[in-house]
Amino acid sequence: MIRSYSGSHQAGSPSEPRKRSRLWLYENIVDVLENDKGTDTIEVIMLHLPKNKEVRWNGSELKKMTNLKLLSIENAHFSRGPEHLPSSLRVPKWWGYPSPSLPPEFDPRRLDMLDLSKTCNILSKQLKIMNFESLSEMVLRGCTFIKQAPDIAIGCINLRILPHNFKLTSLEYLSLTKCSSLQCLPNILEEMKHVKNLDLSGTAIEEFPLSFRKLTGLKYLVLDKCKMLNKISTSILMLPKLKRLMAVQCGRYVNLILGKSEGQVRLSSSKSLRDVRLNYNDLAPASFPNVEFLVLTGNAFKVLPECISQCRFLKNLVLDNCKEL
Repeated sequence: MIRSYSGSHQAGSPSEPRKRSRLWLYENIVDVLENDKGTDTIEVIMLHLPKNKEVRWNGSELKKMTNLKLLSIENAHFSRGPEHLPSSLRVPKWWGYPSPSLPPEFDPRRLDMLDLSKTCNILSKQLKIMNFESLSEMVLRGCTFIKQAPDIAIGCINLRILPHNFKLTSLEYLSLTKCSSLQCLPNILEEMKHVKNLDLSGTAIEEFPLSFRKLTGLKYLVLDKCKMLNKISTSILMLPKLKRLMAVQCGRYVNLILGKSEGQVRLSSSKSLRDVRLNYNDLAPASFPNVEFLVLTGNAFKVLPECISQCRFLKNLVLDNCKEL
């Protein structure tokens, strides 16, 4: 995506960087930023500084760049964060973003990509309430202190790509609700003891990576309307702290255990699992020996699954709209 915006040369006047549409040479970029030489001609800035260099600016220099579309900053230390980010911006890539917050007037609805990798002081609460309507990729690699990932689900139907690997050991909450183009989940590199809530409602995921067994702190898993889901692995059911599993209106003729419509195997689930909701799925439920609240609304089975007899602590069983019973 960055390549599609960046082009291949510094277009414009070779002698006056401020009149070019693309800036690549760090000397020119630093001159434009430190001396407030920005213009509406500049569309692309790609800055990679040598070590031990700092950009000393006021933070307001980007305001004049009303047509800036790509801002890529790596290996650069700034004396302060930006006071303004242009509304024209489509791809902000700023590793080690220097401020605890994004500019208050920044509108992210037209962003195609957001990369704030290696940022330690990022305010995930601020990102959580932002509206990413056009976002197709978000990268937060190396943001080790994030506890709540941005809620990028609000209208974010174009999001297709997450980082291939997750190493957010402090993460507590992740919502990807209504990211209807998202098909693949990342690989979990290390055990995540602190994650409690994972909401994948309305995504296009087909299965879980084996590494999801490392979500040892997960308590609440929501899979509502995951129409492409064809398998919920046994390792997910056996997560030691999982309390609630919701898989409402998932793919029809999906077998919860085997990932296919024919054949059943009786397997146990985590002892902590208390609340299971599998309405409108035609799912063949596994054995949930400690479940207290079981919702099987709208399922197409003709007799009650035998495993229900093993639910010794069952207090509530909901079978609304099971027309074949």
